[in-house]
Amino acid sequence: MSRQLMASGQWLTSHPSLLNMKYQEIREHVRSHYEAELARFKNRVATSGPLDADGLQQLDVQKGLAEDDFEFWPGATHEGGLIEATQALWDQRGINEQLSAADRKLLASEMQKAFVNYTAAAIEHSKGFDSYDLEPSKTSEPAPATSSKASEHQVPATKDSCNDVAKMHLDEGQRTNLWMAKTLTEKRDALALLGALVKNKPMSAIGKADARMVKSVLQQLPKNRNKSPATRGLTLDEMLQMDGLPVASIRTLNAYVSHFQTFFKWSVEQGFANENIFTGMRFRMPKRGKAVQRDAFTTKQLGVMFQHLTENPAGLVPKNEHKWVTLIAMFTGARLNEVSQLGVSDLLLQDDVWCFSFTTDGDDNKHLKTEASKRLVPVHDGLLACGLQSFMDAARAKGHTRLFPALSYDKQNGYGRNVGRWFNESFLVKLDMKTTTLSFHCLRHTMNTQLGQKSVPEHIQKAILGHTQSGMSYNTYFKEGFLPEQLLPEINKFSF
Repeated sequence: MSRQLMASGQWLTSHPSLLNMKYQEIREHVRSHYEAELARFKNRVATSGPLDADGLQQLDVQKGLAEDDFEFWPGATHEGGLIEATQALWDQRGINEQLSAADRKLLASEMQKAFVNYTAAAIEHSKGFDSYDLEPSKTSEPAPATSSKASEHQVPATKDSCNDVAKMHLDEGQRTNLWMAKTLTEKRDALALLGALVKNKPMSAIGKADARMVKSVLQQLPKNRNKSPATRGLTLDEMLQMDGLPVASIRTLNAYVSHFQTFFKWSVEQGFANENIFTGMRFRMPKRGKAVQRDAFTTKQLGVMFQHLTENPAGLVPKNEHKWVTLIAMFTGARLNEVSQLGVSDLLLQDDVWCFSFTTDGDDNKHLKTEASKRLVPVHDGLLACGLQSFMDAARAKGHTRLFPALSYDKQNGYGRNVGRWFNESFLVKLDMKTTTLSFHCLRHTMNTQLGQKSVPEHIQKAILGHTQSGMSYNTYFKEGFLPEQLLPEINKFSF
């Protein structure tokens, strides 16, 4: 494990701004997560009793795996391996940043360190119930009625308001360059919201009842309250009185709680508060399997969209990037951002087959979801018939390096935000196709569905869609992947 941790440290030296966060911030997220896990473990012991011999042995085995084997550890503790382990922590912390493969590896290494400490502490706590200490407890001795020492650890009443202390916290973090700019902006918004909710009370007067009230109000908070035309510029009270507005997601609410917890932890350390009143206040994330399911588009719906994208009879497709991003996604099953970030050089002739090359090469802002997302996908005959090659040649002639230079980059959503919003909020709506289960991502779901229905082998489907292969034959020994000439007839089975 020490070799792996040393490598992790060297990696950090050359990647100081991973996930738009400081390394110290990442460690704080991991520490807080496992601190909460340990508290839950102790609560279970207090309710149901300590672990039996089998339970202790199992925990000790997990600890041993974390100490010795980084490659095996995520899969041994989480059914979904590295991806599930890191994503679960990220979701619980309410963080929206996307994780690259390198990000996941670093985050998992930090989780591994903390997991070793967690299991050791859990084992020690459980073993503490193996015997009784029958010596008189010092805490049972009567305390003097009045004593200056009795209140030694209590925070004296202070007139410093929530907003005043929040400003000190933010100023210190900014002065010491503790957070990235995006994180600082999020913290300012969260603490301004907190101050408004507690009516800017003195810190010494804010207690658990206030934390429960804050948590209750958060659940009514409108989605994108500072950006939505319906709520932008309104006071908090005015927003909360409005009916029928979509509310913020659980992930967003947990992000607020995370900022509140960090603030109160600092306040305790600085003597402004007695306890972190937001400990244990996170919202439980819904099971992924219970999320809203996506539908595939029907062949009739695909035909209608194709007609409007290629002929534009009603003027619903205002720009070339709207047309071609959607068509490429439709005929490849690629993700929105994978298509939106394509470079002109990413259409190439490989073994006499035109292919899209989905990589992170050529642009620092390119991002792929997983290692398996890096792939060559043959160009469907239907796309070539639409004039894709002429569109690419025109982009080259203009000297463009990106296929869709008009699409601006957004840290949160990459290059795909503009097309995604147009497709979901305008195109589908005007075609009378908009439902809660249909969105741009359903083009990918549609390709996956059709390939399965047309008996395309699963490992070919995964190669086209950029899913991780399973089994030693394809995942370990098949690094070069399938040839374009093998994939082309399979992707051409997509039709409508």
